[in-house]
Amino acid sequence: MPLYLTPAILNTISVLKYLKERKLGISLTISSVLSLLVLNRWIVTPLETASFGRVWQYYVSWFDFGFHRRGLIGTVLSTLRLNRIIHNEYVFSYLLYGCLLAISYILIYKILIRQERLRDSGWVAAGILMSPATFIHFSYSTGNQDIVLFILLLITLFYTHSKYAMSFVLICGVLTHELFIFLLPGIFILKIYDSEGMLSKMKTTLIVPLVASSLSVIGILLFGKLNVSITTYDGLMAQRIPLAAYQHPFWSGYFEVASSVESNATLAGDYTSGFWPNRWSILLPTAYAIFVAWVNMRYLRSTLLVKIALCSALLFPLATTFIATDYYRWVSISACLSLVSLIYLFGRERLMGLPRWILVTLCISGVMAPFGGAGLGRPFPMHSFILENALGRDVETDETPKRPIKSEKK
Repeated sequence: MPLYLTPAILNTISVLKYLKERKLGISLTISSVLSLLVLNRWIVTPLETASFGRVWQYYVSWFDFGFHRRGLIGTVLSTLRLNRIIHNEYVFSYLLYGCLLAISYILIYKILIRQERLRDSGWVAAGILMSPATFIHFSYSTGNQDIVLFILLLITLFYTHSKYAMSFVLICGVLTHELFIFLLPGIFILKIYDSEGMLSKMKTTLIVPLVASSLSVIGILLFGKLNVSITTYDGLMAQRIPLAAYQHPFWSGYFEVASSVESNATLAGDYTSGFWPNRWSILLPTAYAIFVAWVNMRYLRSTLLVKIALCSALLFPLATTFIATDYYRWVSISACLSLVSLIYLFGRERLMGLPRWILVTLCISGVMAPFGGAGLGRPFPMHSFILENALGRDVETDETPKRPIKSEKK
């Protein structure tokens, strides 16, 4: 049995011992099994363990290059020397990612089981666990920090009970990846709306998290760009991740941590020019994200103004498209925020009862998982992989390393 299967399998076994609801147990089991199959695609792909994608984020450290964006996780792992336990960076990344996936399942399970309305609604649980934007998608889209942001989102909304704890988690989110900035409006709107009768008290409680997250955003914008030459940076990273070194242009993460907002926007502009030619490819994932946000807006017990504000905040992560590529990731994050909002509001009876057709639609949407990788023209990559194997064609994957154009070993 592959080592990477162990955390999620142990998690599933331990959770099932305490399950009281059969429907939740079935959904959890199916979701876990599918996630494991997708995560361990290295067994059947020609790339083998390199199919994980980029691993630099687990090895970069502020102590090596000074403060820069996206450096928190790597700094923690390097300081504790956890990323030195296993010498093969891909094996370590798979093992760590399996643990993160298990943690996300545990957090969701506890959320679903401890609230009676969620526990009794097997359809809602299935819609979350089988969503094409959550666990199965995370199991495919491994070479990034999205699953960490998802975990921090859950902790912020369901597990922080003081302004200081919430502030700490929000700062960690921004320092992990600036994509978390696009989740902040949704988080604050949900917290403010949930207070209702205690609005004045809640506003006071949220001042500290708002200031803390704002300062962290300003810090990232002003000081988050790496000021080290690519030769120095790549030289050290090649020592940290020798198996991944120089295998494709983005192996070291230098562009991600050293590029400016202007250069990112220019690259994103070139990327979005492909939307129209690939309009049919991005249609279903985009429609799904909009649909889940609409469900929140349509069945929220509030005024039209609040509904519009919430829907806008839930779709705000799609605005990442204007400064970054990987459109299917932004669709996934937007849909994740809407799904988390759904269980947050539904469990607190802030949503009206959802019609059966909506619940069924949420459940069967799982057949789209995962959405895709960086290439716009190749959505639903696992479906394509299975079909190409069945037809005996050459398998094409989003993770296929491309030799660098001008990134040669010094």
